[in-house]
Amino acid sequence: MLLWICFFPIMFTIWAVKTPRFDKKVKIPLIAAVWVLSLVVAGCTSMTNAQLAKDRTLDFNAIEITDSKAVVKATATNNTASSWSSTAYLVIHYSDGDEEKLSIHISCDKNSSVDLTSPSFSTEGVSSFETDYSGAQISYSAGDLMSLLTAEQERVAAEEAQKKAEEEAAAAAAAEAEAQKKAEEEAAAVEAQAQAEADAAASAQAQEEARNNATVYVTATGSKYHSRKGCSGLSNANSISEMTRAQAEANGLEPCAKCY
Repeated sequence: MLLWICFFPIMFTIWAVKTPRFDKKVKIPLIAAVWVLSLVVAGCTSMTNAQLAKDRTLDFNAIEITDSKAVVKATATNNTASSWSSTAYLVIHYSDGDEEKLSIHISCDKNSSVDLTSPSFSTEGVSSFETDYSGAQISYSAGDLMSLLTAEQERVAAEEAQKKAEEEAAAAAAAEAEAQKKAEEEAAAVEAQAQAEADAAASAQAQEEARNNATVYVTATGSKYHSRKGCSGLSNANSISEMTRAQAEANGLEPCAKCY
């Protein structure tokens, strides 16, 4: 706009000098008036742009990272009496020399502010940022966004490390609980087996005691002991006496084949 304002008086001056219709008394004041008017308009335009730059601001103030992607947050403010629409660009530089230019559309009502979010981009290999916004003669440099990105990456990394440590601790606790449960089950199995063996031994001992304490029948001269008086082996006996089986075996008697 300034170039066009300067271009007009130059062209008018050339035209007025070459035009024979005006004499010098008219040409010089007319040319001077056009130049003064052009300078006044240029000054007003410059003041207008300065006022716009003051009343319309764009502040890139945060970065958020999700997984391996990031977005840049900005706040646009419009302190003028008319709506403001424009486009800003977030230029991302990568360490391998590539660039990515993301557009952020701004639409801000009069005397209000609006929060903006850039499109997402990969955080891997980011080396620097640059913002490009020329609406209303405003420019903004976002060199401090790298520190925001670094801080956010460190925060996310710390959260991931803490989450991993908690998962490892939970896994270790689960493994320990499983090992303790298995040890308790093995101890219970050993105890159950020992109890079963003890019960079997007690049962065998009880059976043996019952066998040894059972009453048997013998004769004074016989070599056998009998489990019942009615055994045919005792039919010719003159006298029959009772004793325990253990006593009979201790006396060298053997069981009768007929009643055992």
